[in-house]
Amino acid sequence: MVIILPFPAVTSLPASSSAPVNCTDDLSDNHNSTLPEEDVLVIEQLRKNIESRLKVSLPNDLSAALTDGVVLCHLANHVRPRSVPSIHVPSPAVPKLTMAKCRRNVENFLEACRKIGVPQV
Repeated sequence: MVIILPFPAVTSLPASSSAPVNCTDDLSDNHNSTLPEEDVLVIEQLRKNIESRLKVSLPNDLSAALTDGVVLCHLANHVRPRSVPSIHVPSPAVPKLTMAKCRRNVENFLEACRKIGVPQV
């Protein structure tokens, strides 16, 4: 089964973007209202699974929580330690990641998935 989450593809962002921005600015808080009930249930199950594995609390908008790639990278490292050796995370000094860093996190997660053996679809 393939789970496709309704959020903008980070790979479509310009590579040269270096200004700090919120990777989730384009996301709607109520996007789940347009999804079939079955998809909403699968997304909720996925959120609970991630929260229990990583011992974190995620917002209702799961796509916004995953867009910068930070949670995805931590999830990959939970499955296989050190599969993502470097994760770009926001800090108090720089609370928003650049689009390039968001994309790098997502690319690192996808590469870790390939190394772990997750089949590409």
